[in-house]
Amino acid sequence: LIDALRCGLWRAVLPVLEAGETHEGDAVRVLDADARTLGSLEAGEIDVARISGAWRVLADLHELGISHGHLDATTVVVRDDGSPALTDFGAAQVAASAGALKTDRAQLLVTTALAADTDRALDGAAAVIGDSGLAEILPFLQPAVFDLDTRKAIRAEEWDLENLRTLTAERTHVEIPPLEPIRRIVTP
Repeated sequence: LIDALRCGLWRAVLPVLEAGETHEGDAVRVLDADARTLGSLEAGEIDVARISGAWRVLADLHELGISHGHLDATTVVVRDDGSPALTDFGAAQVAASAGALKTDRAQLLVTTALAADTDRALDGAAAVIGDSGLAEILPFLQPAVFDLDTRKAIRAEEWDLENLRTLTAERTHVEIPPLEPIRRIVTP
């Protein structure tokens, strides 16, 4: 994380103002409140530039070998100045595997597709990771990659993961590859 600070990535992570523990032993963090979650924004407020900004933040994180581990509509935020940031690094990994990085990418693609639409999500992603980067995450666009709330949100959409895989493959001019074998492990 020292490298992240040296590279200026700290600007894309909301600062913790206060941290503590409740009487019941629950952890409490108070974050800088000058941001709104992606899920709280109206679809019209989320343009390709804003989505590309979120992808740049993730690319910077990945360049340092760090995966976020839990990107969704609550952990991708937009500050009042319009800049994107990430919150909740509780599932982050340092020296992350290629699979963990691709899982992050799949989560961000779906998160932005849910918040805006599939076209803007794909355009925003391609602007940063290119079509080849999009093609690499095709095997990770599957239910096991997403938390329960995201899976429920996908079911409520006009599109599903198979549609998104098809759109992504068409955009990147590749055959749809088989899904990556992924097991979801849920801890109590």
